[in-house]
Amino acid sequence: MRIELTGTDLTEADAHRLGGVIGLIEKQMGMPEDAVREVIFASDDKFGEVVLRFDPTGTYTNARGLVAAGKTFAHRAPGKPTTTSVLLRHGCATHLLQALDSTAGKIDEWPIEQQMALYILAHELGHCLDHTRREEPPDDGTYRNEQGQRVLGHSVADLCTYYYSMLVSELSACVFSSPYYTEALRKDECRMNNDFAFRQLETLRNLTRDGSDDLNKIQGEAGGLFWFVLIQQAKQSAVRVGNGVMETRTATELWEFAQSSESIAEALVRADDAIVAAWKSYPAFGPELKEQLTEAFHEMAAVHSFRFHDAAGRDGVWWNTLFQKFAFEGLQRQRDGAAN
Repeated sequence: MRIELTGTDLTEADAHRLGGVIGLIEKQMGMPEDAVREVIFASDDKFGEVVLRFDPTGTYTNARGLVAAGKTFAHRAPGKPTTTSVLLRHGCATHLLQALDSTAGKIDEWPIEQQMALYILAHELGHCLDHTRREEPPDDGTYRNEQGQRVLGHSVADLCTYYYSMLVSELSACVFSSPYYTEALRKDECRMNNDFAFRQLETLRNLTRDGSDDLNKIQGEAGGLFWFVLIQQAKQSAVRVGNGVMETRTATELWEFAQSSESIAEALVRADDAIVAAWKSYPAFGPELKEQLTEAFHEMAAVHSFRFHDAAGRDGVWWNTLFQKFAFEGLQRQRDGAAN
């Protein structure tokens, strides 16, 4: 495995120490030898350039207040073992090195930034392990356009397939990295998730209230939000599967808008149970899981007055502005009450 430092002031000695941490996590996860081709730590201004080495689209999460801390690139070839390149931000390396110098006896006694750095590294290595064990799905809801780029299909089924594929990938990485997850990280992550979901609901309310005629955008924003909730719920399902120490949290403890809607809380509980049960068949997942999660997606969307099929089963997006306002303001009261 190669360690690369791009756009940083780190030294070869630092790279050697980081390599030791990576090797320890690989061993604890049971990673096959040479599964990780390289780990690259890049400064923020070089991060995008490194992405372009492996992906000509240069695509990584950087929108709506969400920015990728790491990314993996699987190298698959017929008849050969899958290997992976890992890209992480410079800050991750800095906090890891600080953690190595820490006198704290337990990980959960480290500052939150150091806990997060270790977990981000473990999470990306979890993706590497998943790449070696699970085949790419034959259909991930995307297709190649005339430029050869992967783009999301136009149907609601494509949207659900795309996000389901993402959920299964995140679930797998989170199960493998869950021993490095802490209660402090969960508290911080839930806070960010709740803030993001609330902002997105407000964005959707503004889009629909202002009479936007961009229905594709509304469908994409609404679909992405409720699948985001399911993906984040899957990360907590991973704690139930892979971390024997942390206490299981209910949907209403994790999600503010589950507290304001019994229907959403019940949908998330059913989704959580379905995910935990489906993990027993890993690396294969039966069609039942996708069906159960898609049902939960539609149930949560309906609470906030979004439908993606009409009575005849045709694709689209429909909403009721009055009921949407009612649901949003109920959540807002829930948030205001919790803050006081």
